[in-house]
Amino acid sequence: MTNKDLDKYLGENIYLPSGSGLKESVSREYKKFREEEAEKKLGIFEKLCKISNRFVHLKCPDLIKKRIEDPIFMSGLKASEDEVFSLLILSFLVSTLIIIPLSFLISFPANIILIFIPLFISYNVLIYPAFYADVIRIKAGNETVKIILYMAIYLSLSPVYDNAVQFAAANCSGPLGLDFKKIIWDVEMGKYSNIKQALGAYSKKWSIWNENFVTALTSLQTIEMQSGEEEKQETISEALNDILASTFEEMKNYSKNLRTPSMMLHSFGILLPVFGLIMFPLVSIFMTRQVNPVFIALGYTIILPAFLLWFLYRTISRRPAAFSHSQKGGGVKPKKYFTIFGKVHIPIFLTTILIGIIISIPGIIYFGGLYSDYHRIHTQFSGEDAINEWKEYCRRSYKTNEPGESILESRMLKDVFFSMFPIWGMSIFVILYTYLRSNEGKKQEDFIRKIEQDFEIGLFELGKSLSENIPIEKALPNILEKYKTMNREKSPMYVFFEKIMRNIRSLAMTFKQALFDEKYGVLKEFPSSVIHDVMHTVASSLDKGPKIAANASKNIANYLAKIRQIEQMIKDILDDVVSSLKLQTNFIAPFVTAIVASMAILIVQLLQNISVALGRIEQMFNIGWSSGGGLTNALDMIHLEEVVPPTVLQLIVGIYLVEIVIIISVFLTGINKGFDEVSRDMVISKNLLMAIILYTVVLFIMVIFFNPIIQQVGHIGG
Repeated sequence: MTNKDLDKYLGENIYLPSGSGLKESVSREYKKFREEEAEKKLGIFEKLCKISNRFVHLKCPDLIKKRIEDPIFMSGLKASEDEVFSLLILSFLVSTLIIIPLSFLISFPANIILIFIPLFISYNVLIYPAFYADVIRIKAGNETVKIILYMAIYLSLSPVYDNAVQFAAANCSGPLGLDFKKIIWDVEMGKYSNIKQALGAYSKKWSIWNENFVTALTSLQTIEMQSGEEEKQETISEALNDILASTFEEMKNYSKNLRTPSMMLHSFGILLPVFGLIMFPLVSIFMTRQVNPVFIALGYTIILPAFLLWFLYRTISRRPAAFSHSQKGGGVKPKKYFTIFGKVHIPIFLTTILIGIIISIPGIIYFGGLYSDYHRIHTQFSGEDAINEWKEYCRRSYKTNEPGESILESRMLKDVFFSMFPIWGMSIFVILYTYLRSNEGKKQEDFIRKIEQDFEIGLFELGKSLSENIPIEKALPNILEKYKTMNREKSPMYVFFEKIMRNIRSLAMTFKQALFDEKYGVLKEFPSSVIHDVMHTVASSLDKGPKIAANASKNIANYLAKIRQIEQMIKDILDDVVSSLKLQTNFIAPFVTAIVASMAILIVQLLQNISVALGRIEQMFNIGWSSGGGLTNALDMIHLEEVVPPTVLQLIVGIYLVEIVIIISVFLTGINKGFDEVSRDMVISKNLLMAIILYTVVLFIMVIFFNPIIQQVGHIGG
């Protein structure tokens, strides 16, 4: 059967309730689904599997096949077990061929770490089907409440279970919604004798995703055998409560599981790296020939942040949707341009990165000069002369003030000041970029959230007016009048209902057109999945009459009240994790990194001044002549000329701070609101601004406060 025949069959033969409008809706949705499936582009993983299979067509061993065949089936991944195995082997071989030459160019122990990269890549290929299946399961779980709600609304109006399934299929388009559409198609094609049998077959898969969903579907089937209205409503309420309780349990388990990644972020993202940074000044002083600072810089600024992002992305991807505002229908999207003079559009990214570069120029000039001096000395001199000349250059750089000189005249303080400009430039670029692209969106999102919070009352008032069996065109003015009586004209719900009424009167639209019209629809201004889904349900129920729509509005209002209770409980559960993350990003990370950066500066200055003081004592008492060796020989192991300049270490620490604050902010937004770009941007801009201010203040306070103490050490014996 061709697509054309299938579309014709769907349009003509699927039985749906007369006058319900569901036939057209299901036909259209299933047609759209078929078109999307036919035109759907393969993901990166699926493309890599196809390409790998062309080069190395391998048969998947039974041991691995048993592990990945169920996830591939459950997720609908467009790749076979053999293709996944081919990618696993090819990725290992290619990465190994790349790593082996590099391992000879890099000294021990860094080359040992490179050996694990092919294993890490292959492991990710192996576990990706299970990870992707887990994400799809959670997305399907997010839709269970919506499907049960649609079925509950229909069954409360007409206790025909098959029609309720069709009503849910017509109004849902996620993984479960598409399964429901397939069920209708399978029944009409004769694969199953009836909808209940088809549901039983699909329930085997759904039970793996969510057993409570299958239980709720089964309990709703009993409504057809119940005669009493109260008994029916009790069954519907029980099914809704079960699925809501399941959602709460999913989120509760997720919040408990957050303890491991949050502890890992705290330990491997902040504590252990910071402890390593604390040791780094000492290591760079006493083990200058054994430790390459370039590897440490790459590890802290690239490898570690990349690993943390990979780990936290997997954690956020498994987040169940529980908050009403967690996902947007279309979403409030960040801007790419800002407008001046009302018509000139300026790209935000290019503007902010240009500002960041301009701010970084003094630091770029400083580090360029530092490298230029190093290169000049080692070009003009050779051997011991170059070492001695660079040593003298370092001593002048690390020298403390002479007595009577102001701390502000210290060369080291000036160097630290100039070395901060790249950190400030990078931070201001990120802060301005995230703030400018999402500030207006955040205001719109806050307004939408206020509407969502007020939606429960608005729906109750709508249901109350419609229960008088009056058309929606008369019910809306009644609601607006009630809001005026209560002096709530500024309420978000008043604005929402008033705009709907304006479209109906001024543009002669129906209620559904006033909401969903592509050009003038009110919902274009309110891109919230909650508002969209609720109003879609109300508009669909209006086709059956005002009283039915009134019952639907009241049922949804009760549903939103329960969701609000769950939302509050989940906030309480996540409170400890969120508070810990906020403390880390706003205080612990900037404070500790500033201490580390200042310690690197102070330790180098202190050791140089101790060396100078011991030299003076040696000359005063002729210790070197009497003992056969000077005290300064004890410091021969300290190669100040080979020590990484403390300003370079400060640069590494500063870049690491910017990255870790961004990573924690992404994680913090992810566990609160999922992949919400607007909220993520605003959290990043706020946290990074606070972190960089604290880092700057603590760094300069430490350097300025301890400078006189180190200065006194240098004058011992003088």
